[in-house]
Amino acid sequence: MTPEIIISFGIIVAMIVGFVTEVFPLAVTAFLGCLAFYISGIIDKATVFSGFSNDIIFMIAGTMVVGEAMFQTGAAQFIGKKIIKAVGYNERRMIFVLVLACGVLSAFTSNSSVMAMFLPLIRSVAAASDGKIKGKHIVMPVGIASMVGGACTLVGSTPQLVAQGLLESSGLRPMTFFELGITGIPLLILLAFWFSTIAYKPLVRSVAYMPDTPDYIRELKGQEDTGEKANPKMYVCFAIIILMVIGFLCELWTVGVVASLAAMACIVTGCLSAKTAFAKISWSAIVIVGSTLGVAKGLNASGAAGFLANWLVGVIGTNASVVVVMLAFGLMVTIMSNLLSHTATISLLVPIFIPLAQEMGLDPTLFVYAITCFVMCGYATPLGVSSYAMTLAEGYSFRDYQKIGGPFNIVAYLILVAICSARFLLGF
Repeated sequence: MTPEIIISFGIIVAMIVGFVTEVFPLAVTAFLGCLAFYISGIIDKATVFSGFSNDIIFMIAGTMVVGEAMFQTGAAQFIGKKIIKAVGYNERRMIFVLVLACGVLSAFTSNSSVMAMFLPLIRSVAAASDGKIKGKHIVMPVGIASMVGGACTLVGSTPQLVAQGLLESSGLRPMTFFELGITGIPLLILLAFWFSTIAYKPLVRSVAYMPDTPDYIRELKGQEDTGEKANPKMYVCFAIIILMVIGFLCELWTVGVVASLAAMACIVTGCLSAKTAFAKISWSAIVIVGSTLGVAKGLNASGAAGFLANWLVGVIGTNASVVVVMLAFGLMVTIMSNLLSHTATISLLVPIFIPLAQEMGLDPTLFVYAITCFVMCGYATPLGVSSYAMTLAEGYSFRDYQKIGGPFNIVAYLILVAICSARFLLGF
């Protein structure tokens, strides 16, 4: 073990302690962890801060602005009233419907863009329900749904695209478009039932400390009800959103460019002011995401992630049963996905696991498929993926993610072990 690896593990441990104890705000802890990799000499200044110029940062900021425009123009309220009219004021039923809706949309477009649209929608539903439905009970389950849904298709999220590219570059059978749906779809359905039934009361108890009437709901109640008489700017906002989604799907430009153009369009057309747009961006979430990308680069440069994977191989051996392999490697990947960027995790591990699978006599494509599924299983922290980090804007504490997302993380891990092991053993 090199000094760089020891230092890297020390930084990660310190970050975990900081996140759990919340001695500092989450964004401060994440940024200090990122900065520590530079101060220790593991990576240079340009590399450590490169995460803040990543395209995903611009996408997050842009979609947050568009989401706020939905709220300011009455678009979100309009949709919210339609959903309430269709679903009613039953909070459990609302969780079920919105979780499934978010998951389905996330399977075909950017998780973060979907989440940015759902946040103001949830707020408007809560506001229109007159206290019968609380956003704090819905936002985190929907955030998890964005990850689960994103893991249903090849285009649902970046990690599987990276994995697919690594498979193709290695001359191996690529995954089919809906192959990930073998695990993703059952998990999404389970998620909807989980939070609307089994985990509903624990969810409510876990966030009971949070205010029942956030500022944005107070503000909304002070505004004139848009009702069916919609603000003309609402239709402009809808048009911008449609064009943004088309832009995401066509991939003419990067997601960051598309989201930024959509945000500027909202400002230019008067859907919201530049001052409001700037103020409504969750800078804390952006700092966390940008810092996490820097931490991932530090772990990669130090060799810490590779060391951990190789160590686990040495522990379980190369002749272990498929179930043991899935339990061991699935656990390692699940832990890493709760601490690191999912894209970084898949980039670090797949090149290591392809030759490992071949050495064990396992189908490399199925092995990469399994690892990709486990990578998306980071529900106990908001650190792994930007769409989940966006839920921080609701006011959750770091411990809330363990209390709410943690139990489902365990259930999802066991289900993934069962399905992935069955695919190896039964050959489907």
